[in-house]
Amino acid sequence: MENTNIKQRLEQMMWELRYNQRQFAKAIGVTPSAINNLVVGKTKTPSSDLLNGIAKAFPQVNPTWILTGEGNMLRNTTVEAAPPVQPQPVPVEVPNVNPILEELRLMRQELGRAMRIIESQQELLRKHSGSRKNTMPPLKKVA
Repeated sequence: MENTNIKQRLEQMMWELRYNQRQFAKAIGVTPSAINNLVVGKTKTPSSDLLNGIAKAFPQVNPTWILTGEGNMLRNTTVEAAPPVQPQPVPVEVPNVNPILEELRLMRQELGRAMRIIESQQELLRKHSGSRKNTMPPLKKVA
């Protein structure tokens, strides 16, 4: 497909690789709005981040074709999508979270003590009771 603009080449590439704009943006490490701005024509020239992201995520795509439209879209004849991007956990700074976590830890300890007391009381009831029908069923342990 010659004499196309970058917008058309990006759309063709996403179509061939079976990516929507959001998936494509995530795969190359740019915002979905950066892709949308190119597709709708707000931005005429792709950023270097976008071009570098395409080169890294889709090594089978010919960079000359992306920029100029010359040559074939793919360096070889097979179209393979890049492996899906696995989301990485993002560290979040939450003010005053340590005191809350400490309080939760202490509450869990207290709950454990209370459960042990209840279990020992149930055991005493079972030993001193003539019939199991009069006793409570054992409580499930809380993790």
